[in-house]
Amino acid sequence: LDYSAEGVTSEEELDSNCSEILATIDAAREDPRHAFSVFKPSGLSLNGLLSKSTDDFTVKEEEEWERVLRRIRTICQATSDAGGRVLIDAEESWLQDNIDEIAEDMMSDYNRESVIVYTTVQLYRIDRLEYLKNLCVKARDFGFKIGVKLVRGAYMEKERAMAIKNGCPLPIQPNKEATDRDFDDAVRFCLDNLDTIHIFAGTHNAESTLMLCKEMGERGIVNDDPRISFSQLLGMSDQISFNLAAHDYNIAKYVPYGPIREA
Repeated sequence: LDYSAEGVTSEEELDSNCSEILATIDAAREDPRHAFSVFKPSGLSLNGLLSKSTDDFTVKEEEEWERVLRRIRTICQATSDAGGRVLIDAEESWLQDNIDEIAEDMMSDYNRESVIVYTTVQLYRIDRLEYLKNLCVKARDFGFKIGVKLVRGAYMEKERAMAIKNGCPLPIQPNKEATDRDFDDAVRFCLDNLDTIHIFAGTHNAESTLMLCKEMGERGIVNDDPRISFSQLLGMSDQISFNLAAHDYNIAKYVPYGPIREA
C-alpha cells in the first residue's frame, strides 16, 4: 500500500499523512498479502525543507526538520516492530540529496541483521549507478545492508524544466537506451553483491524483467530468493506480474491510494 498524498502545507497534514502510513504498516502486520509499505518523503516534509541544505536551516526550519526525522523514524521503527519492510520513494533531484541522507541513516540503523528499509534509485539519472556503487562501499564499511528499489524514473519533464530554468546541466540520461543500460547494469551490480544488497525491481519493462530472471537462473539463485522482489503498479503490466507469480518469484502489486487532489 502506497499512501500517495503529497504537497501538503501544514504540520497537521504532515502528521495526518504519517498516521495513515503507520496504518498501512499495521494492516500488513501478520498478513502475507502485504509485502511492503511505502512512503514519499514529500508527504512528511514541507518541500522547502527537502530542497534546502541542512547547513542553511534557520532555527525554525531545524525544528521542522526534527519533526520530519521523527515521523520517518517512527515509520521505520513501526515497520521493524511489525517484521515488515518499507520503501522510501525517490523524488526530484533537487529534493533527493536530503532524502538520500535520511534513507542511508535509516538503513544504517535498521538494516543490521535483516533488510527492513529500502531506498530508491532512479536510473534515468546519469549519476545514480555510481551512487549505488558508492553506497555499497559505504554499507560494507559501516556494517549495514542495503535495500534498494531500482526504477527508471518519474520526473523527466520537471527535471528538464528545472535545468533550463536554472541554466544547469540536465541530470537525466540523454536517451532511453542509456537509461535501459544503467538499469540493467544496476540489476547486475546488485546481483554481484547480494551479500550486501537486497533488490526490489520496480519495472514494467519486459526485457529487464526477463534479464533479471535469466541472471538469477544462471547464478543458481532460486526464484523465490527473499533478497529479490519484483513489482508493477496495480492495473499495469499484469501479464508480467502474473507470469512471475506463476513461476514462484516474489512479486507485489504497488497500490497507490489517497485523496484525489493530494494524490
